[in-house]
Amino acid sequence: SSLRWSRTCCCWGWAREGDSTEENFAAAMTISLAIGLSLGVILGAAIGAFILYRSVEELRYCQTIAFFHPFCNDGGGGERVLWCALVALHTHFPDIKLAVYTGDTVSDDVIRVKARERFGVTLPLDVSFIRLHHCYLLDAKLYPCFTMVGQALGGALVALEALTRHTPAVFVDTMGSAWTYPIARTLFQCRVACYVHYPTISTDMLEAVRTGRAAHNNAGEIARSSLRTAIKLAYYRLFALAYGVA
Repeated sequence: SSLRWSRTCCCWGWAREGDSTEENFAAAMTISLAIGLSLGVILGAAIGAFILYRSVEELRYCQTIAFFHPFCNDGGGGERVLWCALVALHTHFPDIKLAVYTGDTVSDDVIRVKARERFGVTLPLDVSFIRLHHCYLLDAKLYPCFTMVGQALGGALVALEALTRHTPAVFVDTMGSAWTYPIARTLFQCRVACYVHYPTISTDMLEAVRTGRAAHNNAGEIARSSLRTAIKLAYYRLFALAYGVA
């Protein structure tokens, strides 16, 4: 008997004229099973290729140390520590790849020249600079209220961008952005180190709020209000606890 194209139970398959519904259904299921197995093999191969790719990438970057310093061209004391750390690492471990995450738009040569002219530090030529595009999220002006929380969340997002662009073996934070640590450690399986030049919150900041003293982190109208002071002190203590846990 001749063959015809039959659709049974929402499945397409070949069936012979005169075949019963059960036979047509069995033929359709056979075709569906074959297609499903084929798709499963393709999906499994794709997952395997992705795992292999990640393994190769991990091997490729296993000797990379990357510094999270989004404003490395500012020319302050924190930048001097950064440049000296890079030189020291290169001197003692010349085979290790070194990188700096930065949001500065100037060229690598401009950064190197400024480091040499301002601090007398000549950066190794093989230090790479990885550009970040969302460092504006770190700007305190974006967060007129709850500034520390805003900057902490912004720093976490910038770190996520950085680690997506380049995943090193060791992630070094030199900005005091503790919220980047669990992202690097948990999501990207990096070892984490840090040098905190300016912590996000300190005991001096807590004391200024507790005593009702006007300071750079405690506006006069808040310092003069016992209610606002109590609320802000509770906020600072909670933030300090979370900062320490991170």
